[in-house]
Amino acid sequence: ALVAVGTGGLQAQGAVARWRDYGVLQALGFSPVHILFIYGLQLVLILGGGVVLAAIATLAPSPIAGAPGPFLRAAGLSIAAAVLAALPALLWPLFMRPVVMLQETQ
Repeated sequence: ALVAVGTGGLQAQGAVARWRDYGVLQALGFSPVHILFIYGLQLVLILGGGVVLAAIATLAPSPIAGAPGPFLRAAGLSIAAAVLAALPALLWPLFMRPVVMLQETQ
């Protein structure tokens, strides 16, 4: 729950901070799907990097301490919760027209 709330909040903050960027990219000809792919890929890379670092920190020093199954399940649930929480913030600006996004920031 904390991962979902934190990631959703950060994505909403990022969407507001990059509001003009969304408008400029759409005005230049990027489709909403391309923009969603770009920012979604950033989210997946950050989450994946966090999971890899957590795996190195917990599983590498003491592989006898536990099986990787619970860790992988927890990591998968955390990533799924974060992506589901971030999805509305990623989709919200894409439903706006580029002109509206560019006018609101001036």
